[in-house]
Amino acid sequence: MNKLKFYKVATILLLILNVVLVSAFLITKPKGGPGGNDRINVQDHFKMDETQHDLFLKKVEMHHDEMKSIKEKQIEMLKSYLSNVNESQNSEGKEVVMNMVKELEGNKLTSTYNHLKEVKSILKDDQLPLFDSFLKHRIEAMSKIGRERMPQRKK
Repeated sequence: MNKLKFYKVATILLLILNVVLVSAFLITKPKGGPGGNDRINVQDHFKMDETQHDLFLKKVEMHHDEMKSIKEKQIEMLKSYLSNVNESQNSEGKEVVMNMVKELEGNKLTSTYNHLKEVKSILKDDQLPLFDSFLKHRIEAMSKIGRERMPQRKK
């Protein structure tokens, strides 16, 4: 077999392999975006009217902003705490940072609790029985977040 024929066959085989691999990726691609399986369509679940749904979206936006603010504060605390590794930081300074971190975690928990209470307050009496299944679903989704956010090892 001469070189030209070999390269033609190799090129065709690589092209076929490439098409098979791309097809496999597309077929096995998870449906939905990030958190797609953990999301519930609240408007459909509770059969909300437009006013309720708009209010719900505003509450979600406010909660998201609050959680983002807390997370940013946590990152700043982490940076200040870890930047002093080379210095001999006194234990009093470490204790202050640790207490701030604990307070921020408490703020996140309180914020989430209050947000869920606000969501419940939006609902009408006939929608309230559906809140238990919604709450269970949200708790399960929040429980998964920690495992999914674990950093992946680089190869």
